[in-house]
Amino acid sequence: MGLGSSGKKVEVGKLGVQGVIDIHRYISNQLYQVISKVVPGMDSRTATVAAQAYVASRITKKYQVTPEELEAHVQAYTKDLAKSTDFTQLGSLMRSQMNELIERCESPAAKPGGV
Repeated sequence: MGLGSSGKKVEVGKLGVQGVIDIHRYISNQLYQVISKVVPGMDSRTATVAAQAYVASRITKKYQVTPEELEAHVQAYTKDLAKSTDFTQLGSLMRSQMNELIERCESPAAKPGGV
């Protein structure tokens, strides 16, 4: 058992380290799809929350794992994941993707008075 972000006990062990990495790879792929649909001028907070909700629903559907369960697995496997080049690279990639999402939202191209 581990603790999820809400403090609830969550069963840990069903994914394994590679499972956590695979799900993060899937999350990254889903973020690419979300980013491609962002319209310049969208509110970045709304787009970010929508992206998180969309990706959460996709991982729950595909892997039968809630975001809370995934987070508990990440916490349980922290030491092993820290040694994984794949996991580290995926983390960097997803941060870049979220920055790209925000930048697209803030793009002046579609804002009134934009260039």
